Amino acid sequence: MLSLDINKYSQRLVAHIQPLPPNVEVGLILCVTTLIVTIPTVVVYRLYFHPLAEVPGRKIHAITGFLTQWKSHVTGTWLREAAQLHRQYGPIVRIGPNHIAVDGSIGWPQVYGHQPGKAEFSKYPNFIFPGDGMSLIGAQKDDHRREPIDIVTWANLTTVDIIGDLTFSESFGGLKSGGYHPWVQNFFDGIRGEGMMRLMDRYLLLKPFILAIGYRHIRESIESAEMSMEKAKARVALGEQPFEGRRDFMTYMLRRGKDGVTAMSETELLVNSSIVIGAGSETTATALSGAFFYIGTHPQVYSYLVDEIRGAFTDASDIALKSTAQVQYLHACIEETLSIYPPAAETPPRVCPGATIGGKYIPKGTVVTVYQWATFRNPSNFADPNSFRPERWLPKTHALYDEKYAGDNRAVFKPFSYGARDCIGKNLAYAELRVILSHILFKFDFELKPGQSDWHEKQTSLLVWDKDPLNITLKLRQDEVSIS
Repeated sequence: MLSLDINKYSQRLVAHIQPLPPNVEVGLILCVTTLIVTIPTVVVYRLYFHPLAEVPGRKIHAITGFLTQWKSHVTGTWLREAAQLHRQYGPIVRIGPNHIAVDGSIGWPQVYGHQPGKAEFSKYPNFIFPGDGMSLIGAQKDDHRREPIDIVTWANLTTVDIIGDLTFSESFGGLKSGGYHPWVQNFFDGIRGEGMMRLMDRYLLLKPFILAIGYRHIRESIESAEMSMEKAKARVALGEQPFEGRRDFMTYMLRRGKDGVTAMSETELLVNSSIVIGAGSETTATALSGAFFYIGTHPQVYSYLVDEIRGAFTDASDIALKSTAQVQYLHACIEETLSIYPPAAETPPRVCPGATIGGKYIPKGTVVTVYQWATFRNPSNFADPNSFRPERWLPKTHALYDEKYAGDNRAVFKPFSYGARDCIGKNLAYAELRVILSHILFKFDFELKPGQSDWHEKQTSLLVWDKDPLNITLKLRQDEVSIS
């Protein structure tokens, strides 16, 4: 065991200090004294005298928010910890000196909803990125070879091509090429860099350290933003209608009012168009990948779903937006996927105007977050919250309805946020999920490649889930039907 001679250590320290000029020595002593006095004072204040001192939670989170931010923006492990904290401390938990987490059972309407006559919870700035205030059917080659394909990649290629066409009137060509467009690849590569930059904004003294460990990711994030701007500028240059009779999302962003001014400024157009592409593709692709994983790991669910889809349609041409909405077990499987694997991994926080939440007054300026993951995994809200049980979403008239889930608090199920903050692409996402799953399960049988049972469990979350490949095998169904 190593021993430490305090006297020798002190002498060496004094020897280093003594040669310093008197003014530097005095300054150093003042700085050290200030730190010695300030740090304990801040700690005591935050633990015992801060307005949130009575909110339950771990003491380390009351002292500093760094651990929460690090796990949220860098390691991606915070969501699972937040769920555990709610189980341990209840519906309101302190997760930072001025930051609380609120279970959706009391938080959705209060924090994200609109209440006449009451002040709104304002948006928390720079959550997604600094300055954000403005803001698998075609894989024939793999199918016929019957070799494993990565459904995560094909889900992303599909949804990115769809949202690219809807936003810019131009597909990214992923399904045709079988690979990511450089802009799309940069978007995924830059997500971790966005988290690093958010962390630097909050902890300026740690900027050199964060830059040292995250330079590559930050560079990728900047490159992604630059490519997004170029893509959006090219579309803006085409005007409201890129082609005769063709409208896309940018058409409405560019539309001018009676005063001749566009609904959005050029900067807002450029920022929001890239957000539409990212949010409109990644979350749907995540839900689609998650559906394949959970359906594939539950043989009985797979059997029920395939039977219901193939019983609902006699020909592939019958599969459409409206017709798939009537397939109840399909809808239940999608809802359960969104519950157990919410694609938008972390909900943007809000700033409290000074309000009572769940019977507890929360002072003005407090940052408030409702975590979907923690809310949906809370046994106070759902029976068997960690199990994949589509039957919980079925109507009582369905043959597979289970009374066990009659007491589930469905009101807290908000996978697309809440109220006026609800995702504007929700209906598009549901439509894509229904149609893509219906087409694939109508035409093909599939199974997961062995050794992937922990695919979801080992994922981390950085605004979106960091997913490994999910390899499945597809083969044409053998019975005599029209699947063209």
